[in-house]
Amino acid sequence: MRVTQSLNQAQFLAALTQIESNLSQTQNQISSNLAFTTPSQNPVAAGSVNNYDQALAQSQQYDANANSAQTRLSTEDSALS
Repeated sequence: MRVTQSLNQAQFLAALTQIESNLSQTQNQISSNLAFTTPSQNPVAAGSVNNYDQALAQSQQYDANANSAQTRLSTEDSALS
């Protein structure tokens, strides 16, 4: 295969485009202060984040249920007094 000027230029432009893409992604991570902004950038970590979000939501629901039960018990206690 013959290495021509246009082939060299095409390879150079492809490499430059890839470097610009990597730089853009790094700048986005720095500016957003996040390791990744879309799940496709890191599927394993995105799954972990999703699991943590679910555990947090479940914990918040338990807290809300406990507060509701405490309010009902206080109301019943007041009514019986």
